[in-house]
Parts: sequence; structure tokens; C-alpha cells
Amino acid sequence: MTDDLKTALLALSRESDKRSTTARVAQYFAEIEGALSAGVQRTTVLETLTRYGIALSLKNFDNILYRLRKKQSANSTEKKDVIPPHTANGKSELKGMAVVTSQEQTDASLRPAKTSVETLPEDWMTAKLTPAQFRLLLPKQRRARIDAETAQYFPNRFKPYANGS
Repeated sequence: MTDDLKTALLALSRESDKRSTTARVAQYFAEIEGALSAGVQRTTVLETLTRYGIALSLKNFDNILYRLRKKQSANSTEKKDVIPPHTANGKSELKGMAVVTSQEQTDASLRPAKTSVETLPEDWMTAKLTPAQFRLLLPKQRRARIDAETAQYFPNRFKPYANGS
């Protein structure tokens, strides 16, 4: 009886009229993305899908593409978190090397990675920060930095100065 159930469920998954529209669009997602990245208009892609039995509005098509892209980017970030192989002494063999997840790894792609350590300067509240340094700020630090800039131009006359005058 379980074999009959498996067969019936497999038959359902193969019947296109029993599957959701999102599942049918997801089946051809790579081809759709290829056409869109080549410069084909969304309406033209939608007309082609309608011609082949996948009828939906432009708004639904955009929503489905948005959800599929979001799902794909979530899957790709999970795959990027690859742990490099370890040697017997526990140190990584690829220390200082750029890890390439592509299938075509060449010797040129395994160059030493740049390891510039960004730190915040002592006067981080008022100093000009690089974008990398700005990303190191915590949300409370960012708020304090904005407050310090505001206080520079609009001082609070009711708040005493730090030097006591």
C-alpha cells in the first residue's frame, strides 16, 4: 500500500495542473533570469509563459520572481559558509588564501587574500571614518556620533559644557 501512495504522490508532482503557479515558474527560473539579464522585457517573458500554459498577471509574476530570488539568495549564502579543510594539527591548509567556491578553480584564483584589519580611531565620534570603519560602529555608537554632530551645530544652552564654563 505504501508503494501505491508513493506512486500516486510522484504522479501528482509530475502533473503540471496540480502544481502551484510558483512551482511551475520555479521550474524555469534559471531560464527566466537568463532572459531578463539578457535584456528581454518582463512583459515579453510573461507572454511566453502564458503561451506555454503558465498564465498570471504582471504583478503576480513580479511577486513570484521576488520570492524566488529571495529564496535563491538565502540558499547561496548558506553555501558560501564553507569551512576550509583542516590538517592534523588543527590549522587550516588555506590560511591566508582566498577560498573560491566556483567549480573552475585555477592557480590564479588562489592568491593570498587581503587582510586589512580596520579599527576605529580614538576620536571616532568626530573623525572622518572610512566606510569599513563606519560599518564597525554599533547602533548606539552611530546614534551618539549623530548626536555629537548635531550638538556641534545646534548646542543645547541648558546642557552644561564638559569643562564647567
